[in-house]
Amino acid sequence: TEVCGTGIDEDCDGIGAGCGASGAWDLADAEARLLGESGYDYAGGSVAVVDVDDDGFCDVLIGATGHEQAGVNAGAVYLVLGPITGDIDLRDADTKWVGQEVEDALGWPVAAGGDLDGDGGLDLLMTAAGDDTIDENTGAVHIVSGTDRGNLSIGDSWAEVYGEQYHNYFGRSLVGVGQRRRARRRHPP
Repeated sequence: TEVCGTGIDEDCDGIGAGCGASGAWDLADAEARLLGESGYDYAGGSVAVVDVDDDGFCDVLIGATGHEQAGVNAGAVYLVLGPITGDIDLRDADTKWVGQEVEDALGWPVAAGGDLDGDGGLDLLMTAAGDDTIDENTGAVHIVSGTDRGNLSIGDSWAEVYGEQYHNYFGRSLVGVGQRRRARRRHPP
């Protein structure tokens, strides 16, 4: 879905300013489906369309705040590289970051961060709104490299920014910033 006024091509149709999605859509007609690992993972509660590998195909960053690998609602974030077609189980994602503690709710929300460290690659932002590092539910935004691959802990992020106050839920609203260039929708040959 295109977000009006961002200048970013969220729906990967090659037009960054359009806001024309309307009408009824049947999910049976979807070209691809990304399937969560288990019930109540809430996979897809937050989604960002990016092009982390600069290949012109849309890649998808998916938050799953209810994921429980590190404890109840610790959360997880998945990166699936494009082209994306058919059914893809998130167990097979190219990268998975797992929350660190119970109720961290990693993945609420996720966004592209631009090139924050100056290495020429796209960095990604992911919030753990329930993070308790400073105080109960102060929240944290983690910054990771878009080139990371494999199964990782969010503790491997290269930077964190923490909320300051009790029940602040810092980072629960993020706005993505531009990429090196806009991703465009390309169908595989």
